[in-house]
Amino acid sequence: MGSDFGLSNYPEEWRLTTLGELLDSTGGSVQTGPFGSQLHASDYVNEGIPSVMPKNISIEGIVETDIARITTEDAQRLSKYLLLDGDVIYSRRGDVEKCALVKQEESGWLCGTGCLRVRLGERSRITPEFLHAYLSSPAIREWISRNAIGATMPNLNTSILRDVPVLVPEKREINFIADSWNLINNKIELNRETNKTLEQMAQALFKSWFVDFDPVIDNALAAGKPIPEELQARAQRRQQQLAKPDHQPLPDDVRQLFPSEFEETEELGWVPKGWEVKRVDGILELAYGKALKKTDRVDGNVPVYGSGGINGYHNSSIVDGPGIVIGRKGTVGSIYWESGPFYPIDTVFFVKPIDDYSLSFCFMMLQVLGLQDMNTDAAVPGLNRNNVYRLLFPVATAELLKFLSDFLDSIRHNITLNNNETKTLTKLRDTLLPKLISGELRLPDSLLDSETNPLMDEVS
Repeated sequence: MGSDFGLSNYPEEWRLTTLGELLDSTGGSVQTGPFGSQLHASDYVNEGIPSVMPKNISIEGIVETDIARITTEDAQRLSKYLLLDGDVIYSRRGDVEKCALVKQEESGWLCGTGCLRVRLGERSRITPEFLHAYLSSPAIREWISRNAIGATMPNLNTSILRDVPVLVPEKREINFIADSWNLINNKIELNRETNKTLEQMAQALFKSWFVDFDPVIDNALAAGKPIPEELQARAQRRQQQLAKPDHQPLPDDVRQLFPSEFEETEELGWVPKGWEVKRVDGILELAYGKALKKTDRVDGNVPVYGSGGINGYHNSSIVDGPGIVIGRKGTVGSIYWESGPFYPIDTVFFVKPIDDYSLSFCFMMLQVLGLQDMNTDAAVPGLNRNNVYRLLFPVATAELLKFLSDFLDSIRHNITLNNNETKTLTKLRDTLLPKLISGELRLPDSLLDSETNPLMDEVS
């Protein structure tokens, strides 16, 4: 087992065992989720107990976006499959080497169909955080992928998990590794949640200003100006919003950038007075990406973008960055922002703003145009560039566009800083911690006994 795993030279005071032996000796277990016959697709509900599926599993934690849910009655019926704080959950099929650590707030969720959970016993010497760090290390992930069953789609079962070799360090090193793992992962997750909030804030503001015209309605209401009949329902909703005690009005200098009247246009109906209705091809150009063989997407640090996002890396770029990528074939209308150099392949467009329109404005505008609903090819989903060009959008005055673009640029800058920090932390996690876990790198007693984790300076 030592030579198979490459751990023949681990510290002699450490113990090499298997996950199954470790769990058996401490009262732990490996448990599969319920089978399909126990929980059918028709049993899932909109509101209820979350059921963790393979798509919800990531190293940094369980992803709650689009998570399936079951009723309280089904959760009680399937109580043996409910998760507890400290469990480690795996996918049984596909991306089998990836696992997530269950947190206290996720206790009571269901280990869904297609998943397995590992649970340490009460007598365990190692902690759940250490076990998750250990199982997430590159060597163990590679071991699981190599031992998974199935040529076309890897499958994981309890027997394979029980055979995973586990190296148990001394208690102080277990605690240091677990604390470091938690520290880094929590910061990575915080960065991602912060970026998600920033994205939502930018989208909400853009929709409010350029789709719903809220500031113009506010100005019209304040000035007693007439509001078109088509916008009356929207104006009533704004009055209700303005009356709420927690409503925060726009600063006067920002509010004054918006008119207080609407004018009717042939192309889009009522728009703010003084704004111009423009075709998309008067705002940006959609340039075609360049074909690149999959075999060439290696040995580089430049992301290669297809319609599904990053699907490889290359050693040269087409766009210096930042830039916007739009799915042209396959995942039609998918939109990505890349802050650095990138290589868009022939299944995507990349965006070139025209005149003084900013890239950040183009990014927000593209997200409200409904490109994902513009498939024009029944056989292979496709996005026709000319159809996009014909779309119309109301464009504000240059002064307002400048203010908005500066604001959006500041948000994008903060998102980029968080992403760069996350990349640094991920590299630290995936290079330093495996050396600690394997015993290749030993820390002095002074660091292990310190009340302050020395990695804090890297993370803070």
